[in-house]
Amino acid sequence: MPAEATGEIRCQICGVVLSNAIELEEHMEVHAEQRAEGEPYQTWHVCAFCGQKFATPEELRTHHRTAHSK
Repeated sequence: MPAEATGEIRCQICGVVLSNAIELEEHMEVHAEQRAEGEPYQTWHVCAFCGQKFATPEELRTHHRTAHSK
């Protein structure tokens, strides 16, 4: 089911799905920091909760399950 159908919001830069507009706003700060540091943010999958970066969507999903699903 698409994120929009569940009321979630998808980041247009990295594709991470967030629960609401406030989380998206906080998440976008990660991308702003990456741009300021000259990092290629398009290639990273960034955790919306802690800002940790992952090379693949699968790594990010595993991180969410192990670090943030309690």
